[in-house]
Amino acid sequence: MAYDHGAFRVRNLEDAIKFYTEKLEFRFLFYCGSEKFGEKGAFLSYHGARLELIETIGVPYEPTMPQRPYCPHLCFETEDMDQVIRTLQENGIPILDGPNEIPGSERWLYFMDPDYNVLEYIVSPALSGGCISWTRIIMCWSTLSGWTGTRPTRPEPRKGYEYPAGAEAEPHQSQFSFRSGPQWGRTG
Repeated sequence: MAYDHGAFRVRNLEDAIKFYTEKLEFRFLFYCGSEKFGEKGAFLSYHGARLELIETIGVPYEPTMPQRPYCPHLCFETEDMDQVIRTLQENGIPILDGPNEIPGSERWLYFMDPDYNVLEYIVSPALSGGCISWTRIIMCWSTLSGWTGTRPTRPEPRKGYEYPAGAEAEPHQSQFSFRSGPQWGRTG
């Protein structure tokens, strides 16, 4: 078993794709959706991690301002928090909380997309190995249970969907594990 993607609900799919691709440097992979369930969506990629954006059709979505502890959220490792802060500021993306720091251990901040979906960047020398190479997907601890896996080198679209002509999936080079409780991290 391997981790495949995280998903965020959005009010307007095209606006959300534009935000993630133009401001946060995600890559568009492919559209998806289900008329039967009244959903349209898209898959994006960021340094090997995939994110699905979902807009409901005919059912208005009114997101609410996130509250601590900001669960669920997506967390991305970075080597340069100062560059992350500059990128957020240059793109008019307000920081929700942080940067926070555990001296000698970790430095992190939270921000949100226009639909109030929370994202986090973290610098963690003990975990990262020095580059943006793996995206840790953080959900509330109670939703995670003892699982360890390695993602194949090329993610495939879900059954029934295809990559658009000329598009290639970003290689995924992650090894990771999730364990119940707050003890989790990368393997290998």
